[in-house]
Amino acid sequence: MNGDLPPAQFNFKADGEKLEAELQAHCRDRGYAPKFSAITSEKGSYREAHVLTFIDMHIPKIENGRKWRLAIADDHGPHLSPKVERILWSHGYAYQTIGGGVTPVQQTDDTDLKQSLKRDYV
Repeated sequence: MNGDLPPAQFNFKADGEKLEAELQAHCRDRGYAPKFSAITSEKGSYREAHVLTFIDMHIPKIENGRKWRLAIADDHGPHLSPKVERILWSHGYAYQTIGGGVTPVQQTDDTDLKQSLKRDYV
């Protein structure tokens, strides 16, 4: 890693736009934005709209000279939407989903790669 944390969006189980606005203001006021954002959902789980918003807020569009990148997501309903693939493509990302049950095999090696990222976030 180059010391720059990847973006993150935090989902809180709550119903209401007021709390979401307060959480977004907190991220902005504390200097966490634009890298970090917060959303709310009634059930506390991501929906297609949340994924699309995350991409628009946090995934840079392709610019002159930048090479294409690969975006990988797990087999979760909102990730499987054709809209997600289209918007990622428009941002310069080829898109691949990881099938159900293979995450433990394909996830980042905890001892060598994930600990430095975890330490930065914590």
